[in-house]
Amino acid sequence: GLSHFALFALTALLLAACQTTTSVIKPDMTVQATVEAKIIGANYEQQRQWAEAASMFRQLSEQTTQPERSLYLQKTALMMYRLQQNAEIIAFYDGLAENDLLEQDAINKNVLLAGIYFEQGKTYQSLGNLPELDSISNPIYKAIALNIRSRGVLAIGKPLESAKLRIEIGQHLESDVEKQENYDFIWDALNRITEPNILNALAQQQTMPLRGWLELNLIARRSDMLPSKIEPWIKKWHEIYLGHEASISF
Repeated sequence: GLSHFALFALTALLLAACQTTTSVIKPDMTVQATVEAKIIGANYEQQRQWAEAASMFRQLSEQTTQPERSLYLQKTALMMYRLQQNAEIIAFYDGLAENDLLEQDAINKNVLLAGIYFEQGKTYQSLGNLPELDSISNPIYKAIALNIRSRGVLAIGKPLESAKLRIEIGQHLESDVEKQENYDFIWDALNRITEPNILNALAQQQTMPLRGWLELNLIARRSDMLPSKIEPWIKKWHEIYLGHEASISF
């Protein structure tokens, strides 16, 4: 009877050990898969493969708990925004529960919605929906918010304010393509300012980056972009504004 009981106890222990092993291994495998998915998703985003990144981040939002769930839900929306899938983003947000997005991601959501309103031609609603810049901690969303605001104020006839915002955006941009697009926007905004208003702006206290842009635009206007006229002035400009971001274009 004792040996039979011992055998029964041993069998019970073995079964318990098997169950314990199974319960330990399974979460580890899930963790490993989640780590790999995060790496793959980040790579897709870095390579600007927005659709693939969106799919991966959506999957991660279903596999993770808060606060990561909120992060990956918002990352999914950001990838859709990059793809200009505005109707899909609104439907995506409408499908979320009230507490799915945590505070900072809710702020980031309003940044994207402001961008969508602007694309729909609702300039004032866009600017009104845009969160205060100081409340946006993520540099990516800060750059998007500055981009939206700069386009919004340009649309309502404030090109100098728009150029100032675009100069501020520059510090949040990483790729050369984005930087060049930003420079082109600044130049276009400055070209919309009358020469008397440029002179008036230069007579006031300005940051060195903005002053450099304003003076460069004034040189281009007064020399009609002719090489013989512009070169001596550009040389002087480079001496004064050494390392200025616009120097790569001139």
